[in-house]
Amino acid sequence: MNQKLKNAMRYAQLTICEGDIGKFDPDRWLSWLDECFCDGLVLGSGGYIAYHETDIPYHYRVKDEKHEDLFGYMVDACRRKGYAVICRTDSHAIHEDAFRAHPEWAAVTADGKPRRHWSYPEAYVSCPLGPYGFDFMKRVHGELAARYDMDGIFCNRWPGSGVCYCASCRKSFYEFSGKEIPLVMDPADETVKLYRKWHEKRAFELCECWDEEIRKNNPNMRFIPNSSVGTDPFIDNKVLGDYAEVLYADYQGRGGLMTPWFNGRTAKQLHAVLQGKPVGGIFSTGTTEKRWKDSVQEPAELEMWISEAVANGLRPWFTKFSVQVFDERWMPAVRNLYRKYHGWERYLKDTGSAAEAALVFSQQTVKEYAGREREKLVEKPINGWYHALLEARIPFDMLDSHYIDPAHLSRYKAVILPNIAVLSDEDCAALKEYAEEGGAVVADFETSLYDKDGKKREDFGLADLFGVHANGSMTRDELNAYIRVLPDAGDHLMREGFFEGEKEGWCEERRLCGTENRVGITWDPSGFEESPFRAVPAFPDLPMEEVYPRDIPADYEEVFFRKVGKGRAVYFPGDIGRCYWDYLLPDWKRLMADSVRWALAGDDTVRVKSSGLIDVTLWRNGEGLMVHLVNLTSVHTMRGPAEEILPLSEIEVSVRNDLAGEGSVLSLENEGITVEKGERYTTVKLPSLKIHEVLIFR
Repeated sequence: MNQKLKNAMRYAQLTICEGDIGKFDPDRWLSWLDECFCDGLVLGSGGYIAYHETDIPYHYRVKDEKHEDLFGYMVDACRRKGYAVICRTDSHAIHEDAFRAHPEWAAVTADGKPRRHWSYPEAYVSCPLGPYGFDFMKRVHGELAARYDMDGIFCNRWPGSGVCYCASCRKSFYEFSGKEIPLVMDPADETVKLYRKWHEKRAFELCECWDEEIRKNNPNMRFIPNSSVGTDPFIDNKVLGDYAEVLYADYQGRGGLMTPWFNGRTAKQLHAVLQGKPVGGIFSTGTTEKRWKDSVQEPAELEMWISEAVANGLRPWFTKFSVQVFDERWMPAVRNLYRKYHGWERYLKDTGSAAEAALVFSQQTVKEYAGREREKLVEKPINGWYHALLEARIPFDMLDSHYIDPAHLSRYKAVILPNIAVLSDEDCAALKEYAEEGGAVVADFETSLYDKDGKKREDFGLADLFGVHANGSMTRDELNAYIRVLPDAGDHLMREGFFEGEKEGWCEERRLCGTENRVGITWDPSGFEESPFRAVPAFPDLPMEEVYPRDIPADYEEVFFRKVGKGRAVYFPGDIGRCYWDYLLPDWKRLMADSVRWALAGDDTVRVKSSGLIDVTLWRNGEGLMVHLVNLTSVHTMRGPAEEILPLSEIEVSVRNDLAGEGSVLSLENEGITVEKGERYTTVKLPSLKIHEVLIFR
């Protein structure tokens, strides 16, 4: 692996625009990057527009009068400073003269017309999966690698900008499948599934073509296929993770109802896919809503987004569109955070996660089961469980379903399956063996009800683990169902938080809202731990005189707790993850957190007492165990942007003694901490938490 790419921790990306020429002071920028302790530069040139010397026909070049080779000037200066240097090329558009000379370079719409650029109609959208990518962009990347001392090249929109019907794509897809490219991209259509497989194969053939050309001209350089990861099936996570030596995810900021922890989820997914390789997170200095690129994000929003990235293992990478500064309010926030993280670098490098729980995500479930309902059936269940775990302050990783195998499962004491409907027979066998050997599995709704090809099974693939059987029925969109919580039933870990506080004496139980969708099941009650949760079947909500429960079966349980071999299993027949994300009812959060704590036998790695919303992550390297605390509390916590982060006070952090070491604790943000070592936990009391704190236990 290239050592500079392995070691660089703080990146700056500058995207020069044609309108910047003559207004750009590279030396002033270089000085500011030094102030930020940047150690990586990403600079754009090549493809759509070149700011470097080029001999390639129809390679549109823009020159700066002061600097004959503006790109080379910046690269050489950063190389002298010891920076890692990456070139950003752009393969998604071509100018009019290039199109006239090479119409085969353009993307084509379904009606056979060359595709004008959606935002800049003077240009054409290109098709990188045809001659433009395999000939023109290959030459561009080879030229850059031969002429400049750099570490890598990544290319914007390298897999294309949507479905292309050019002659090259149609021919290549027909040779692959014997079919024409579908006009309608229905995820359930078999030809569409073939198209996705072809597209992925073709895209990685392009990666290999570019990488081979780059390394031929400079053996130390690599092509870096920047890409999103997660449940989107556009590029297979395992193929991407096996190919890439490093990866940088392009989630530049939050918008709409995106949560402040979304960057943490991105980081966890990247680590799951890259399997220990370096990962970076690209963030924008401008507002990401509607692509207002010359705007600026609120400093508090930047602090929250970047801190959440770093606490979850991403290397921050700011991207500035246009190197003219129209509004400098973002600059102090980025500089101050970069300087802080430079000071913390020894605690951020070469780390491995110490989390003992993992939340599974699955592209296969999207491909073979969810289709157009990806948001409802896949994303919302993940987000619901993610948010419940975060609010419960239970540190966790994310686990890509490609890696449901003994080697990866054995890292964790518990894994959570949020409606992971598609599991292969091998996946199910691995999860059963994991539980038999002492692991814990928590699952909800249709988990394991479909095989690897999306065919519905007659019973759960994990029926032996859950101890319940699918009976073929399904309750959907049910209103006015409930869950009874009994005060003295089952292990107290199952019902923590439900019976605290002042009591009026009217009743002994608690009543929670029920889930809207539920798999029909049968089971033998003798095979389970006693559960405090009983489902109350739905009843009318009007007329008001009819709003009361009818017959409630005594053994109609809502959550199934079971010991299996040396391990444990928890199963929810309802879609509690999706429901919690849609409605954020606190009772569901308590129920989900308690189920995980029971699965872990109450053996928490860390316990945090405080007000507010705090993300807790655990990392370890040669310095010791690092406990990261990120304060996500703001007036706009669940809808950006944050204008002010509300500081927290009197925080208590307890770490299990087998992880805490000898009891020496260093705080990177607080001076007045107290440390007390108890029988099972070492407890640290912090006077305050502004945004990001790290405690090092040694």
